[in-house]
Amino acid sequence: GFALHSLYEGDTDLGSKAFLLFWLCAWACGEIAVAYALLWMFFGAEWATANRTGLRLSKVLWIIWRSKTYAAASINNLRWEDQLSGDSGRKSRVSFEYGAKTISFASECDAGEGKYIVDTLSRRMGLITTAGIGRAGPESVFARP
Repeated sequence: GFALHSLYEGDTDLGSKAFLLFWLCAWACGEIAVAYALLWMFFGAEWATANRTGLRLSKVLWIIWRSKTYAAASINNLRWEDQLSGDSGRKSRVSFEYGAKTISFASECDAGEGKYIVDTLSRRMGLITTAGIGRAGPESVFARP
């Protein structure tokens, strides 16, 4: 209340008012970001749907949906990646190569969940298994036949 009152009726100079306006806008953006993060933690979901033609990854927060579809013919190296140790901040996740991009989803899943997701999606999209060695040891890597 006080900050908004001083913006409109205060006897402060223009520089002080500009700084206060910037400060209030930055504070509001921070509150929106924190509210979104909390809503995503409690009510958000990530869905992966696959068939022979492609893979659809959807992020859902109540009635807000965001989906992206990837053609199965262009998906390569579907894999579960273990979390790197150290301060890299990279979480374990399921990833695949799509053209020149690496697409990741299902972050923070453990080894059993990640391998189950990879096995299920690869069967539904008709991918074949090849032997691969990852950072944490042997793992299944999937490629197009």
